[in-house]
Amino acid sequence: MSCFVALIFPLQWKHTLIPILPLKMIDILDAPFPYFIGIEPNVGLEMFDLEKEVIVIELDHGQVITPLDML
Repeated sequence: MSCFVALIFPLQWKHTLIPILPLKMIDILDAPFPYFIGIEPNVGLEMFDLEKEVIVIELDHGQVITPLDML
C-alpha cells in the first residue's frame, strides 16, 4: 500500500488507507467514504457486494476490475 502513496506523488491521499484488513472487520467496506484497503489474496471476491462503486485491483495478476466488468 505504501507503493500506492509513492505512485501518486506529489499528490497526497488524505482518506482511509488500510494496508491489510482483517477478515473479521470486513464490514468496514460499507463505509460511506473513499478508502484504499488491502485484502489478503486468499479471500474470495465473491463474498463482497461489488455492485457498489468499487474498483478492485489485483496486483498479483495485473488486473483491474471495474463495476462495468461485474455486470
